[in-house]
Formats: sequence, structure tokens, C-alpha cells
Amino acid sequence: VGGSAARYRDVVLAQIVRDGEPLFSSFGDSAVAFDLRHGLSRRRATPAAFGRRNPSPLYGVGLLATLPDEVILERVDPGDEDGDGISGRAGFEHGRLARYGRKAQVGALEDFVRVSAFSLLGLTSQPLSTPQRTALPSFEESAFVGWGSGGSLGDVDAVPDPELGAEALFDLVSFVMLLAAPEPEPRSTRADTGAQVFEAIGCASCHVPALTGRLGPVPLYSDLLLHDMGPGLAEDYRTGVASGAEFRTQPLWGVAAAGPHLHDGRADTLDEAIRWHGGEARVAKERYEALADGERGALIAFLESLGGRARPGSLPEGAPIPSGLGAPVPLSAPDLERLVAGRALFDRDLSPREGLGPLFNADSCRACHASPVLGGAGSLGVSALRQGIRQGDGSVRAPRAGPRLDRHRNPEPVGWQLPEPHPDADVFELRSAPPLFGAGLIERVPEAAIAAREDPDDLDGDGVRGVAHRLDDGRLGRFGHRAHLASIEDAVVDALAGDLGVTLGLESDTDEVSDPEMSDVEVASLVFFVRSLASPPSRSVDAEGERVFGEIGCASCHVIFALEDGTPVPLYSDLLLHDVGGDVGVPAGNASGRQLRTAPLWGLASSAPYMHDGRASTVEAAVRRHAGEAARSAEAFAALPVAGREALLRFLDAL
Repeated sequence: VGGSAARYRDVVLAQIVRDGEPLFSSFGDSAVAFDLRHGLSRRRATPAAFGRRNPSPLYGVGLLATLPDEVILERVDPGDEDGDGISGRAGFEHGRLARYGRKAQVGALEDFVRVSAFSLLGLTSQPLSTPQRTALPSFEESAFVGWGSGGSLGDVDAVPDPELGAEALFDLVSFVMLLAAPEPEPRSTRADTGAQVFEAIGCASCHVPALTGRLGPVPLYSDLLLHDMGPGLAEDYRTGVASGAEFRTQPLWGVAAAGPHLHDGRADTLDEAIRWHGGEARVAKERYEALADGERGALIAFLESLGGRARPGSLPEGAPIPSGLGAPVPLSAPDLERLVAGRALFDRDLSPREGLGPLFNADSCRACHASPVLGGAGSLGVSALRQGIRQGDGSVRAPRAGPRLDRHRNPEPVGWQLPEPHPDADVFELRSAPPLFGAGLIERVPEAAIAAREDPDDLDGDGVRGVAHRLDDGRLGRFGHRAHLASIEDAVVDALAGDLGVTLGLESDTDEVSDPEMSDVEVASLVFFVRSLASPPSRSVDAEGERVFGEIGCASCHVIFALEDGTPVPLYSDLLLHDVGGDVGVPAGNASGRQLRTAPLWGLASSAPYMHDGRASTVEAAVRRHAGEAARSAEAFAALPVAGREALLRFLDAL
């Protein structure tokens, strides 16, 4: 927590341009991919400048606030008076020195936190009060430089402003301030050699080992100044006083653990990041490239010693097999080895040089399935987008190229622009990432048992008309929000190809990575991992809640199945398609935009947000959103006495 993030968390910045000049926003310019009120919100018509930001780590930022302005300003040399080719200049905001942000565009940490919360999360706030600022953990009052100066941030949604209350903002700013800088490792002989090389080739001209603050030396390896990094890293997007090619010198403490590297995350390794340097850093870059392999390796070893270490995923090597939620079904020793191999693939971040993209929503399986443990659900921030075209009869069809609307695009050949929707698309739908626990059991539910619950003509008169999703090849669909995938293998392949942009089998794409980008063996390993995830462990069920569940009709769709050997499968879903009302969405397979598969309820308490689009943040809100065939149950729930509703929610929480 508080570190950097993988590429799927990148933010695309879009800026309106008029008469060749950017229009600056006081509240950030993150390009909105989806508006919860109005669907898609893309800036299409107005010429725009684009940039991309990979989240930078926050550790140690509180120490930057202890640096007096004069310590930073004494290194300013805009005219390169000393002739070293380095002409750093200071960033300013509202006339005061700025030290935060990739473009040194924000002067106070409080403002940096508030604007980030507003532009990225849509959370409004008001400035901290003077008593709150006095109470902040600022080490000592005389050591802290620069209080926030921003005004109130508001929006037009139905939630009263400020949405981020004074106490919550105080806690958030305090937390960010207190994130410690990474502790450097003991220097090896090789790292010592690398430190000498770092100094000799000129890296330390900008990456100053330490600046002295009111509490002593701050070993951030940055001068916090703006430098022209050359056309290779330049972008059209501008903010603060920086040009498109100017960036603040990024602190290097913990740099090995902060990949991908550079402002837009284009570099997978430290070596790549150095080779991208240009402009004022061109000479140092060329000296680096001219080094012997051993010297370059020593320099990288030095950088790696500055705190933290990179790893391919979220799990440390040798992480134990979990028990409880996220645990596997009982496996033999050889199969446990297969599980661990599949888990490593599931957890691994992919890079463009490994086949990610060119269009993608995530750069790992874990990106969308990690809450609260590996294999779980995904937050609203990783929901996928689908697009459709409304027809004259009110139905919706997918564009010929398919309904996916990816969130990210690799920069070549068009730069860091958002993927554009189909020009005729006028229906947009969020698709939340469901938990994968128990998928192997769902795959084994007998097809006849699912088909036996169909009632398309409502012959029993209960208002429920479930139908099975039969695919064009005759198989029965059971995975996906519209049950458009028949097997775990289909679901894994669909996610790899559609959400990560990875080619499989005989597929090919336009990037430079040889196809296929993932082997059949690797796909099989991922399938085995998902298939082996056990169903969520059940807790003591509330008997009264279970009675209410049946009484108000929830059990008409949310049912328990049994395998052919009689083993119960308490997923609480009939795996059928139902019309549950609401807006017409984007069809999938042979399911219309009004049909959705009954969502399994096991593990419900740990799988928020709820519904196919993630718009319900609580179980109660999800129940109340039911409509169509489920309208009677939703109305019955609303009519229950408080005790009845609470009993039902306790029952659902224990599944």
C-alpha cells in the first residue's frame, strides 16, 4: 500500500486544446473512461493533448515537505551557466515552489492528496482547517513547509459535498505523510562500484543523493527540478509550468520495486528506463550505453540497493497455499505443484514485450480477481466496458468488431490515446469481475439439472421465466454475466485474448511479439488453477434469514444444485438467464441485452461491488435493484419488517 502500480492502473490524461494552446484545469485532467451517471464520457470532437501516468510510489513524500525552498532553488540553472548540459528549473503553483507530481505541478501535499482523490475517484473535499493542519503528524511544526491552498472541490452528483469528510481527509493526508522512505540495503562491493559509476557518468547531476531538510539529509536521489528529457519522452499534455518534454527528476529510493518505470510506465526494467533518457540526460545515457556489461550491471545493482525489490506479482516466492477463502480443493502432491505454477501465472504482471496488448484492460489475471484474496472479485476500478448500438425496436446489438471497449492501448503507433468506441455505439455497460471460487464445481453441475429448471413460459405462474443459454455449438453456457461461456477453459481464453490482448493458438496481432504469445501449456496451467479453487467456506446459516429467503421468492432463482454423486453445490444460482429489468445492456452470445445469468451467492460478503455492473455497493442495495422477473422479490423485501430484512442479510452474509 502506497507503492506504485501495474499498467492497468495507468491514467490517461486528456487536455482540451484551442488555438494550439492547452486549457488547464484546476482539478486534474484524467480522461474519464466511464461516468456512473451517463455512461461513456470520451472527449472526441475537440482536439486534445494526451499524456499517460503510471502511479508513482508515495513512500517518503512526507519528507519532501521538510525541505526548505532554498535547498531546492539553489540547484536551479535554467541557462546552464556551469556548462554541464543540465539546466534544471523549478516548478511553481500559484506563485509558490512546487515539488509534487511528475511535472512538479503541486506545491503542498494536502493539495496533492485532494486533487488526486477528486480527479481519479471523483471525491469532493474542502481544505483542512487550521486546527487540523496543526494536528497533522508534521514531525515538528517548524519542519513542515507549505500548507494546502486549494479551495473547495465539488461536483453535481446526488451525494452531498464534501464527499471526503474532514476527518477522513485528515486521516488520508496523515497516512501519506507518514509513509516511510524505503530502507537501503547494505551495500555490496558490486553496488559500491555501481555508485561510483552512477556518479562518474553524470546521473547524480539530477539524481542528487540527498537534499538537506530541517530534519537532516533526505536521501531521495532527486533535485526535484524540471528537466527537458528530449523528444523521445515528450508528450503533448502540459501541466503547471512544465513543457511537454519537461519532467521532475523522479526520486530513486525504492526504484527497483516501483516498476514499470518512467512517467508513463513504458520501461519494464531499469536498463530500459535509462536508455529512454534524452535531452539533458542524453550525455549520461550515452555514457551508460558505452559502459562495459559489468559496469552497467554494477550500476543496476546500486539502484536495486536503494530499498525494495521487484517481483513478478503480488505473492512472494514460496508463498504458502492459503486455507479458508482462496484455498484449493484437496490435491495430490503433483497437482499441488501444478496449482503453484498456475497461481504464479495468474499473479504475474505481463508487459508489452511479453505480448500484452496492443489493446488491454488488465496486465494480469490478478488485476481483476484479487479481492479479498487471489481468485476473488474485482473493484469497480477494474470493471470492463462493453459497447453496443441501439436498434429501432429498442434492442441492442454489438458492433461487428465485437462489444469490447478496452481501457488501455500500448503507445505505438498512435501515442497514449484512449481506445476509441465504435462511432455508432450509443449503449455502454460496465462488467464487474466476479469471484472465481468454486468454478470447478459449477463446471461439473449436470447439464440436465440446469435444463430441468427452465420455465420460459412461466408455467408455474411465479413470474420467473429462466432459460438456459445454449451456444451455437450446442453446449450450455454457465460462466460470465450472460452465461455466454461454457467452460473454465473458454473463460480463461476469453479473458487472456480479450482483457490482456494475448494471442493464443493460431491467433496473431499487430505487435512485435511473436505469436502465439502464450503457449497451450501455460493456458492449461491457468485453467487448472482456476478449476482447483474451492468454493467459499460456509458459516453458520441464520435459520430465520433462510426462511425469509425462500418466503419472498429468492430461492426461485438462487438455488442449490447437486453433482451426479449427490455432492451438494451450494452456489445459490440456477445458472439460467433471466430478465431482471433495468436498462437494456450489450448482448453476449445468444443472450439479449435484457438477460443476465443468476449470480451465484456463495462468498457474497467478500465479493463487492454487486450486480453485473458493480453499481450496488452493498448487498441490500443489490437486492433493492432487482426488477423484471425479480421485481416481486424486491418488493417483498422492501415490505419486510426491519427484523426480517436484517435476518435475510445475515443469511446472505454467511453463504
